[in-house]
Amino acid sequence: MYARLVPGALRSAAPHQPAKALEAWWASPAWRRTKLILDAVMILGVVWAVAWAATNGIFVAQRAYTNRTTVQVHLANNPVTLHTLDGARITPRVQYLGVRHGPQTVRVAIAISNEGPDGVVLQSATLSGPYLAASTVLTHSGSGYIATRAIAPVSGVVTVDCDAAAGVAGALVAMSPAAQQAPTVLTLTVADADGAAHQETMTLDTTAMALQGQVCVS
Repeated sequence: MYARLVPGALRSAAPHQPAKALEAWWASPAWRRTKLILDAVMILGVVWAVAWAATNGIFVAQRAYTNRTTVQVHLANNPVTLHTLDGARITPRVQYLGVRHGPQTVRVAIAISNEGPDGVVLQSATLSGPYLAASTVLTHSGSGYIATRAIAPVSGVVTVDCDAAAGVAGALVAMSPAAQQAPTVLTLTVADADGAAHQETMTLDTTAMALQGQVCVS
């Protein structure tokens, strides 16, 4: 009913006006300039995305490779554990009563913590320090592999000259400070994830109390 009230010229021309305007826009120089700009922006976006992906991939690969050559091994908390030669653990006392004399031989275990990004392999360990009869080779169990965030011991038999260490042992009995000594040192050779060897030197203490003094008191 409403269509009969609209003049025929308007009914035929009005619906085609937006289409004609759009066709004129597509053919105009303004659209061609806009299209060139949009194409350039799209190409730049694609190039940037590809470049970012490639750069990030290279960075991740380089970081992973760098991690494989990183070694971060440390003494664990309370690393020294003493045992008798037949395996019984020697428990530290709150107070000691006397000083031992002569050479005293015990088995020592020292705990190593791997805080690096990859697993490492312990290849060798040597303990040296004052009042020891000699530098002592410590051994590891199994393959020597220590996973990241894991703790593993190296152990061996040490002999302490308790006559020479009497001053340190006496300080433990008297519960007084000990004088500075040459450091007691654990030297490790550790292979990283690529198999390259690294030498790490760790100081147990500089008073000889952690090992020698403990061996020479009763």
